[in-house]
Amino acid sequence: MQIAEKEETLIPNILYVTTGWRNVVMTQNICLLIVPEKDISEIVQSLRQNVMKDYQRNINLGNMGTLVTEHTEIGDLCSAAFKIMGNPVCFLNPNFQVCCSEGANSIEADTMKIRQNLKSKSISSGRKILLLEPETAFPYRRMLAPIFHAEGLIGYLYIAELFCSFVSKSDEYYAEKICKLLSTRESMRSRDGIISEKQRFVEELIEGSITDKDLLEQKMKHFGLYVRPSYYVFSVQLEDSFQTKTVVEKLSSLLENPVYEYRGYGVALIGEDDLDIEREEIKSELIEFLKQMNLYAGISNNFSDLQLMPNAYRESIYAVSFRKRLTDKVYLSFYREIAGIHMYHQMEEAGIDVSFFCDPVALKIERYDREHGTKYLNSLVVYICLNCSLQQAADVLFIHKSTLLKHIRVLEERFHINFDNHRVINSLRRTLEIFSYLGKIDVQKLLGNEQ
Repeated sequence: MQIAEKEETLIPNILYVTTGWRNVVMTQNICLLIVPEKDISEIVQSLRQNVMKDYQRNINLGNMGTLVTEHTEIGDLCSAAFKIMGNPVCFLNPNFQVCCSEGANSIEADTMKIRQNLKSKSISSGRKILLLEPETAFPYRRMLAPIFHAEGLIGYLYIAELFCSFVSKSDEYYAEKICKLLSTRESMRSRDGIISEKQRFVEELIEGSITDKDLLEQKMKHFGLYVRPSYYVFSVQLEDSFQTKTVVEKLSSLLENPVYEYRGYGVALIGEDDLDIEREEIKSELIEFLKQMNLYAGISNNFSDLQLMPNAYRESIYAVSFRKRLTDKVYLSFYREIAGIHMYHQMEEAGIDVSFFCDPVALKIERYDREHGTKYLNSLVVYICLNCSLQQAADVLFIHKSTLLKHIRVLEERFHINFDNHRVINSLRRTLEIFSYLGKIDVQKLLGNEQ
């Protein structure tokens, strides 16, 4: 960095500070900052300080990169991040539980407050870095940056503006670099052996890292696992880190199989002949516990080859995430039940309007109800879901059988629905699934059997 004098030929890739440019000989790649003459000395001094700070930050970033390649413990990486940012740093897991911190004990002591404060704000941000302004609970600015491994969220980098003021673009740049380094890890937890070998084996199955079938068989024998005709994966989203241990222990007992924590979920691998989760007494007890804890769980399709477990794991968490999106409050979902919903979601992401696949008659009924204040769509939903049983549908809707019969007559005559035609009924069923996905109807609520 230099102060540009008049009639001087400037050298490329050096930042020059000047009060004018008319007599300066310009060439390519010239960095020129024009400032008022009275401020030039102060500005140059400030720039030199910032350049030195940036230089030191890059050295510290390089040191952190070395620590990452050496598989250093998470606490040492947190200390390295603190040196880079110059402000207190926390590494949080996906549930906003503090894994480690450096720079100020107060931000680790406020774990619950941090979680409650950040959760709602991070959901809508996706992969973006959030810069949060001061508020009552936190009288200082904070930065929250998500950390991803492959496509999965493994945690957050949390920085508090306590020691020095944020320079937004610069601090965001270094926060992104730290997150990129941490993205090579599979989780934000310590690698000090606190998880069992068996849990690590299950994680390897989820990640698809065991490709050798002979090695897979050896490990199964080592852990006392026997080949089953088929398996399924159970996953539950762990909402509250402070109750995680209780939830995991209870679910392990109910499922008669160990449930392991993995990237914000509790995950169990279950042999189909070990536990029939669809047996009414088991299913009802499990649903009751999930409802009590306000947790949502998903179950994959059956699979026979353990090397297919990565796909089964994705199915189980899709079942959770998509079911939570729907208006139907169902605490335990099977992927086979929402495979169509998953397809609609993928269509939406591809920019396809899923309402295009709705039965035109159902769309007409939905529009007619909206314009005239009628409830023919509700009658149609319940009637079809109860296999066209007039008495059962009337009981569920709390109306007289003759009243429902009038509704059915309107549906047949005004909207030309042939309830004896299976193709018509199947088309309407698919449309009701789309309506449920779009939030137009709440099927479980209408049927009065929320889980």
